[in-house]
Amino acid sequence: MSKSPSMTALRAFEAVVRHGTLTDAARELCVTPAAISHRLSDLQAASSARLFERAEGVFVATPHGLAVLGQLGDAFQRIREAHEVMVGPVVNPVEVVVSYSFAVMWLLPNLADFQSRFPDTRISIQPTHKPITDSKPSTSLTIVHSEDRPEGAGWQRLFEDVCAILVAEGHPILRDDRPGWPARLRDYPLVHISHESGTRRGELSWRDWASIAGAAGMSFPIGLHVTAEHAALDVTMTSRALAIVSLINAERHLREGKAAVVPGSQILSGKSYWIRTRNTSKEASGKAAEFAAWIRASASASAERCKAR
Repeated sequence: MSKSPSMTALRAFEAVVRHGTLTDAARELCVTPAAISHRLSDLQAASSARLFERAEGVFVATPHGLAVLGQLGDAFQRIREAHEVMVGPVVNPVEVVVSYSFAVMWLLPNLADFQSRFPDTRISIQPTHKPITDSKPSTSLTIVHSEDRPEGAGWQRLFEDVCAILVAEGHPILRDDRPGWPARLRDYPLVHISHESGTRRGELSWRDWASIAGAAGMSFPIGLHVTAEHAALDVTMTSRALAIVSLINAERHLREGKAAVVPGSQILSGKSYWIRTRNTSKEASGKAAEFAAWIRASASASAERCKAR
């Protein structure tokens, strides 16, 4: 008599194929990704053919695996529904993978407004310098800061990025009436922002700013380098340093009078913020659409206020 396959292994297999990743399957089943991997190995060892493969980092079932899942039918879905009857429905969060500084400096400080309007919606925010790479099949929304429309379907422009030189309120450069940028910048330390994503999706360099501002050919001293705008802004708040920051990310500091824009330094950076909504479950897709509509309206309003400064 042949041995029946492990129900735990079959459940792990079904969850991995449905989610696409070990991490998301492990989160649902309340175990570690390593435990899921062991169960998959056990199931594969008992199978006469390959059950799954990985395509671009996502687990997908082979034809043989699909045949196995077909025999299982909706068994595990019915188990999940029975569990909901016992303990109540599980509310999946709207998973948002978003460019780091925009997440930390604008999205999280403004999130209370969305939650006051939609108190029953769970939001999971993942700030990252690589939002496209770090997006998963379960990701509801991805927001990226990029010069060009990102590759793939579904991307919509949120708004054009407006940058300016920012300093602490009361900085002496705000009283400097000398003409021309070299004279106004050379007396102060400059903060440079760069990270591994490179110039196409990285932050605006001082050389980029000079070219757009009509001061091409300026040379800039090597100074402090940081990997994100919020770190650059923190440095300016506690020193005489200057930093180029997206105005939308600095909006709260500007509104509260902690930071100031150096007059005449405001430019369109040539980059934009882009958003993509991905269909996941029916419930999550509806809530993701609510969140996307909120962020479009709120971020666009903030961007317009910044342009008016």
